[in-house]
Amino acid sequence: MKLIRDAAIARRVAVVDGIQGCGKTLFSSIVSSLERLEIEKYDYPLELSCQSAWLGLCDEQAAVMTARALT
Repeated sequence: MKLIRDAAIARRVAVVDGIQGCGKTLFSSIVSSLERLEIEKYDYPLELSCQSAWLGLCDEQAAVMTARALT
């Protein structure tokens, strides 16, 4: 099977980033009214659980159980 796709996923990309309390949530709500826009939601507890297991800071089985509980 041959996979064919464009060389670029998107021609325009908007990234909203910043420190806590700087208005990202408000700005994201305004920007989400644009066409063809996807809002990414970062799941911090799930990511931290996976990172902790990868770094060896917690048991892998504990990370798996945490991930299952969070999803």
